[in-house]
Amino acid sequence: TMKSYWQSRERFADLFNFLLKEKVVEAEKLSDWGTEFKAMLQSTKRCSASDGEVLVMEDDHAFYILLVVQEGASACLVMPAQAKFYAALIYREQIKKIRGRHRKEKEREQGAAAKAETYLGGYYAEDKIKPVVLAVLYASPRAWSGPRSLADMFQAPQSIAVRYSLDLSLNVLEPCAMSDEDLAQIAPGPRAVLQALKWNENAEQLAKGLQTEAWQAMDRPAAQVVSQILALKLDIETMPAGEGGTISMGKAVEELLQQAYQKGVKEGYEQGEDEGAITVLKAVLQNLNWSPEQGLNLLNLTSEKREAYAALLKA
Repeated sequence: TMKSYWQSRERFADLFNFLLKEKVVEAEKLSDWGTEFKAMLQSTKRCSASDGEVLVMEDDHAFYILLVVQEGASACLVMPAQAKFYAALIYREQIKKIRGRHRKEKEREQGAAAKAETYLGGYYAEDKIKPVVLAVLYASPRAWSGPRSLADMFQAPQSIAVRYSLDLSLNVLEPCAMSDEDLAQIAPGPRAVLQALKWNENAEQLAKGLQTEAWQAMDRPAAQVVSQILALKLDIETMPAGEGGTISMGKAVEELLQQAYQKGVKEGYEQGEDEGAITVLKAVLQNLNWSPEQGLNLLNLTSEKREAYAALLKA
């Protein structure tokens, strides 16, 4: 799944460094905070299905929350409020732990009274907490259509009250808005996953992408997610690996369609070779949720036969 894919510390760090436009998150220094975060949600009696695609990690400098949101999810409409709730939980938990540490260690037991003005409920003026960096990965080829800030959700966005309210703006990672130059900044595996999300409904771009380095030598975890995104019925686990344990997704998709084409030509379905090929190709493309152009771009056909097949596939 998308969530389990980004649970890898290396891929998680890569995605946040991409967001921050600087390599400040080090994978080896990240610790998974998912179990603690889930317990916090349950303690508030507010654990729902929409909380399922949340990943939380921590390093020496900050907490990082990744929300993986599918297209059409109801969470899109309330994401700024939900994001603020998640961040508030972590801020509250940090303060709670600091207070608990002071109580347990009985720090400055005598000095607390003398410094009453700097001590409130177990928290000292010099105590500090880590910031929370939150990103929303929109798993869709389309642009984010939900609100991007709390202000976008308010009834009267121009009122004086709104100007003084506590706002929160989302960091939305939209694959459709990522340029080739942007994507080149991220590792090949995550890049291919983001490209699959971006090109899922763009036959021309996908056909070109299959020939790129990231797709010709893809690590198996990325290939599994890409196969899921594109609704390909490929057995990734049994596919032969090339140099460095990578597999060629571009070659695999080409072979999948070529096999379907050859099967159709061979069987014919008593309709003639071309009609038989078209019958099978229609079924395969429907299975893959691909357009006729996506399939034809991968087949080695003459221009004359391509035009004829295009007409038959659209019939």
